Amino acid sequence: MRNSIVKHFALSTAALLCISMSPLTVHASDSFAGPVNLTEEELQWVNDTCQKGETVQTKDGEFSYKIVRDPHLCGHIIEYTGNGSDIVFPDYTGFVRLNRSSVDLSERDDITSVTYDGVRHPGEMLDDFHNCKNLESLTVNAEYSDQLIELYDLSDDFVKTPSGQCLLNGSFAGCTNLKAITLPHESEKLVCYIGEKVFEGCTALKELDLSGYWGIKEDAFLNCTALEKVVFNENVKEIQDHAFGYIKDAEGNYVRCEGLTIYGVTGTAAETYAKENGIPFVAVTPAAEESVSPELERACTLLKQFAAEQDYNADVRVLAESENVAVVFEQQPAGEKEYDASAITKEIRSFCNENQIDDSKVRVMFLLDAAAENKSEPAALSGDATCNNVVDVSDAVLAAKFATGDSEAVITDQGKLNADVDGDGSVTLDDVTLILKIITKLL
Repeated sequence: MRNSIVKHFALSTAALLCISMSPLTVHASDSFAGPVNLTEEELQWVNDTCQKGETVQTKDGEFSYKIVRDPHLCGHIIEYTGNGSDIVFPDYTGFVRLNRSSVDLSERDDITSVTYDGVRHPGEMLDDFHNCKNLESLTVNAEYSDQLIELYDLSDDFVKTPSGQCLLNGSFAGCTNLKAITLPHESEKLVCYIGEKVFEGCTALKELDLSGYWGIKEDAFLNCTALEKVVFNENVKEIQDHAFGYIKDAEGNYVRCEGLTIYGVTGTAAETYAKENGIPFVAVTPAAEESVSPELERACTLLKQFAAEQDYNADVRVLAESENVAVVFEQQPAGEKEYDASAITKEIRSFCNENQIDDSKVRVMFLLDAAAENKSEPAALSGDATCNNVVDVSDAVLAAKFATGDSEAVITDQGKLNADVDGDGSVTLDDVTLILKIITKLL
């Protein structure tokens, strides 16, 4: 009896082993269970290569990789064997999809751009590019290649609905010429993370668009001293300590660097991080709530052109929730001349009048240094006479009292600047009328 049981167990194990080593021919319209458009000989080669742990080349000859089960058959890139300056990590090898790469290309001066294709499936990028001094751009491309879609016979629904986690955990630290980072904006089923210190010391990086389901780990952008603008939408997952806006001094202490503004949705991790760290924050409208009229679109387009012609360091965008166009002036870098806010506001109002733009729908804002202003609200808001970062009836009342010479009207210098909506250099009843118009639009 015992021998019969042992024999049965041995036969069952052998059967399972044969199954596990057999070619995968599962139709993968809703998964990456296995490639379906390979010949029997190719499938056998894939399984044999996986079983032996051999290192092979991608069909284009640019990379070396191993085939593993993770949990299904896929490729892990382990070496770059090409010699180009523009490196493109493919999403498939020619036989299986790729979901991981870990190559060392650090301190190479011949690399100018890096692109990852098809990262919408779960995967991890562990590649080391630190101190590549001539690297200028990084692109993480969410789209699957046509070859991968054909190889796995992927359905349209699967292609349009990514899932899992995309982990950018390599190193681009010390890439002092890296100016452009393009990242995917994906659905809630795919959460992307940027690991600790991945972009530390990228001193040429000025702007980041992290609109999507992103999580930013501690020190991810430490010592990025030129960073001026980071944009999030309502889907930001988390931002850990010192992710943006900090450097480390010689003693290893964190020191906040000035000049950064965070754009995000009120009530999200973006606003929390900005406020906890004294970083200027500009609220943007959740994408699902945006509904822009043709008049606002026209005003925004014309004001963008005007700002570019005047060489303004300003961001022009529609605030759909309040039916306004905001012209937001970034904080001037240290050592540069401060804005003449009154003169600039007057120029913008004049431009609006000349181009049939309702200037009551245009809000001119000047971002201040939150630290220098004793951690007060960072934005100088047109019409905000009380300097509480909200335009309401109390602002109109204070401006009216001040304009009519009421001795009890106490208004700060910044409040006077905010209340001078028409930009003529003084607070008058005309400004009160404009403040009331702003309030009406907000309500």
